Amino acid sequence: MPPVCHVVLLTLREDAIDHDKAVALIDRCLKFVPGLIELHFGKNDANIYDGKTETSGGPNYAISSRHTSGKALGDYQAHPDHIALANYIVSVATKPPQVIDFVSLSKL
Repeated sequence: MPPVCHVVLLTLREDAIDHDKAVALIDRCLKFVPGLIELHFGKNDANIYDGKTETSGGPNYAISSRHTSGKALGDYQAHPDHIALANYIVSVATKPPQVIDFVSLSKL
């Protein structure tokens, strides 16, 4: 079965996010959550390439993950290390997250 992807768009308070804490929580998920293939977190970069469309007022961070199956994504959602990460993110958010989950159509 192709991997299942989970993408979360976030609007976080710039003055409140502790990147080191977020990275430590992500590293725990990567180490301890079964079925988690990848987990990425980062800030929207308006200058990442020439001509990028500005999205001011919208989400300013994203988390994306890949899982071995839908069951693995469900297990990730319930895992204590993911719950700790989610609780931290919510504590510095200014808006509810936007979430999309999908089965990857590509084989990679």
